[in-house]
Amino acid sequence: MIEMAIEDNPLFEVDDYEMKQEAWSIYTYYTMKHFKEKYPHDEIRFMMGADLLGDIGKGEWKYGDELVAEKRESSGQK
Repeated sequence: MIEMAIEDNPLFEVDDYEMKQEAWSIYTYYTMKHFKEKYPHDEIRFMMGADLLGDIGKGEWKYGDELVAEKRESSGQK
């Protein structure tokens, strides 16, 4: 469905990086690092719901402090 949704927009692409990782060993921090390395000249942003930002603030995310320190997240109401 994602492929169909973006097929007419060359600014988007589907990437299955997380699907290829070992279960329970992939974290958003690693995903962001992967895309920063894959696209070193682009600005990479992480979009999430406001509820998840609260979870990061409570320390419930592995590497949450590192994600916030990079100031690349955007949040909003779902």
